Amino acid sequence: MKKDTSGWSSIEQVTDVDTDQNGGLSIAVDLNDDIHLAWGGCNPNWYNCLYYRKKTSGVWGSQETINDSSSTNISSYSAAICVDSNNKPHVAWEAFNYTSSKSEVNHSVKNTSWQTQTVYDSSNSLTAVDISLDTSDNIYIVWQDKKAGKLMLAKNDGTWGSAQVLVAFSNFISYSDNFASLLWSTYPGNTNISSTGIACLYVYPSSICLLYTSDAADELDGV
Repeated sequence: MKKDTSGWSSIEQVTDVDTDQNGGLSIAVDLNDDIHLAWGGCNPNWYNCLYYRKKTSGVWGSQETINDSSSTNISSYSAAICVDSNNKPHVAWEAFNYTSSKSEVNHSVKNTSWQTQTVYDSSNSLTAVDISLDTSDNIYIVWQDKKAGKLMLAKNDGTWGSAQVLVAFSNFISYSDNFASLLWSTYPGNTNISSTGIACLYVYPSSICLLYTSDAADELDGV
């Protein structure tokens, strides 16, 4: 649905697979005002999948599969999507790899086809994934490790660097709403995005907290 001066538009069915398992939806808009969606769901045989669809000039394109657990043996869960300066979609997603028996944070990007890379894996549960870009198209992904009580970050400035601990909480597991939200995820619509660095919001234990690196401080003046 879209809201303009006349009100909300009619509801549109976006998914080709109509099951009650669709969820974990994320949306982004590119420089051409095209809409990009990513979400988790199931195929007709009830295998866990990750889907993508794009709306160009008011018309929805074909539904695409980023991951299908029936062929990869990897279950995909909630997705987060953003779009770079070349209008390419980037999707970060939670996963469980049944071959390695580990949780994963994965990154998928569409060039001519979808390409996926594992950013981080662990025997702990990894949840609440979010993704954003800076003005140089560097990729930032944040997630939480619930068992270790940590908020984590990985950056790609051409290659993925080692995961960093942003925040470690002594009683992190006691709270269910510590999900982080990256502030630069509105790129390219927000002209005040950071040229580098990160800024994110998270909840702990019931307060909204702002975390940012020193190289992103200028863009936060007045926040």
